[in-house]
This record gives sequence, structure tokens and C-alpha cells, in this order.
Amino acid sequence: MKNKPSNEGEEPPLTPKDTDRQELQDLFSFYRNFEDMLREIQHYGHGHAKHFHLLKEVAKKASYYTRNQINTIKSESKKNKK
Repeated sequence: MKNKPSNEGEEPPLTPKDTDRQELQDLFSFYRNFEDMLREIQHYGHGHAKHFHLLKEVAKKASYYTRNQINTIKSESKKNKK
């Protein structure tokens, strides 16, 4: 006979590894969406050079922050494995 969980409809609690993986997936998704938005801005923003320049700076900072977050999560995950 198989052991059934007491609450069949509920998902098991997330482990730190699952949480890290989900956070990485969310960050990668955000990063890809942000890159898509930046490409659209570049395509349509040529008539508004000043605004485009400001948006490009924001994009760089967001990109840098996102990459740092991804690297931090990866390094913490490696530390937790040891």
C-alpha cells in the first residue's frame, strides 16, 4: 500500500533549493522581457533621442542589477550545497 499525503490537494513545502530555482527563473524571465522592451524602445525611439538615452541608462542599470542578483543566487546556492 502506498503512503498518501494527508492533504492530497496541497503541494509539498518548497525547499531552499526550489525557492532559489524559482527566483532564478523569475529573474531570467524578467531579464528576457526587459531585453525585449529595450529592443522595442530602440526600434521606435529614434525620434525621441533624449528620452531614448534616459531609458537606455535605466535599462543598463536594471540589467546590471538583475545579473548581480542572478550571480548572487547562484553563488549562495553553491555554498549551500557544500
